[in-house]
Amino acid sequence: MTKGRLSLIFVVLLGSVAFVVIRNVQEANNASQYPLSSHQTEILNEAKVSKRGLSTDEIDRFTIGQGKFLLIQHLNLHHLDYRVGSKEYIRFLASISERKDLKENPTFVIIGSYASVYLSELQKKEPLFLRFHLPPDILNATIKEKERKLVIYNIP
Repeated sequence: MTKGRLSLIFVVLLGSVAFVVIRNVQEANNASQYPLSSHQTEILNEAKVSKRGLSTDEIDRFTIGQGKFLLIQHLNLHHLDYRVGSKEYIRFLASISERKDLKENPTFVIIGSYASVYLSELQKKEPLFLRFHLPPDILNATIKEKERKLVIYNIP
């Protein structure tokens, strides 16, 4: 085999490996892997119906990944096609804490926690060509666990 042919094979192989790794990371970050339990859904529904905020204990029962799950549901419901890591997605996350209409929705306390963690972690990363996703260890952490390391979105 010629040197050029070996180089081509190496590039194709490297590209295939990169594709598989990227695909696996994206699958691991799929928001549908973090659905709410029936108890968590009940907590949110009761808070909405009674027009009350969530208690600290109730908030602590959710994971960061479940915040992402609720955000994706919201984006889909409102036909907002913001891909995770896109400029629109990041702008939307940054706007959550300033929007009074969202602050009054108990679901957005959980989404806001996800947004705070996402934006904080994004600031720590070097810009890449790939869109930023939170790693599974952060998505699996409860809001309470992340709260120890970060000031979480809070409604006064």
